[in-house]
Amino acid sequence: MEMLSINSASLEFEKDRRTLTRALAGVKPDGKQNGQPRWKISTVFVALSAHEARVAGPAGAEPSARLKLVDRIEAHFAAFDTGLERLLAEPNLKKRRKLDKKLGVGRTIGALDSMMREACAADTEQGAMTQIVGDRLIGGIISHFLTACEYWPARSEFYKVRTEGNARTEAKRGA
Repeated sequence: MEMLSINSASLEFEKDRRTLTRALAGVKPDGKQNGQPRWKISTVFVALSAHEARVAGPAGAEPSARLKLVDRIEAHFAAFDTGLERLLAEPNLKKRRKLDKKLGVGRTIGALDSMMREACAADTEQGAMTQIVGDRLIGGIISHFLTACEYWPARSEFYKVRTEGNARTEAKRGA
């Protein structure tokens, strides 16, 4: 997963570094790089949403409802991360896919997408930007999930299939 510093998060979310510093105050970093704290995009998104909800006060959706939504989003991201770790720990592909059906890691993505869209609709000032970041975030976790369960072929296999398809297309054109 991509980890962001406050500076890179300020560029990603198009927010002032001071705003992100306040939003991330008290939020435990997800990791460190060269001794400096780093956060996952999801952690920054949740912290920034909570910060903006506190600052916005009664504007837009009711702050307590927005904070509850942020809590739900955060809980679902944590469940996804935990579930993905469990899937990756299973070496057998068939068992990994069966485990996903039991854990519902893939279904968590759909729930997260719905909640992110709800959060965007509630954010009257930054909804469009929040949607862009949310879409990127959801796309990233879909990619991690599909890779973990091997629902798409490895890169070399993908190119082999694509090359074979191109050869068939060329053969049809020549016929």
